[in-house]
Amino acid sequence: MGAMESELMRVTQKQTDPGEYQRNAVEASIAQMEAAGVAVPDTMKEALLSCCAADADDADLECATCKLGVNGDEYVACDECNLLHHPRCVMLLEVPECDWKCAK
Repeated sequence: MGAMESELMRVTQKQTDPGEYQRNAVEASIAQMEAAGVAVPDTMKEALLSCCAADADDADLECATCKLGVNGDEYVACDECNLLHHPRCVMLLEVPECDWKCAK
């Protein structure tokens, strides 16, 4: 395989990595909000970007919001539709002890 083919394969693999794709999308969204004059606190940025840290390929269950795995992570299940979410993906600081319904 030539150098050009190797580079094309590397770029293609990089673009299809779910975690990196998700991180790029989140970073772009944050940049757009800030460009529009919306103040995004650092804690919110960290929470949003932390959704991208999980490895989606090895997950049996996925967050309905970010589509990354919830295995080993704390998650909240909607009491209405049973979808799973990372608390940080639905702007919760912790898993609620009472019934909780997502926005879907």
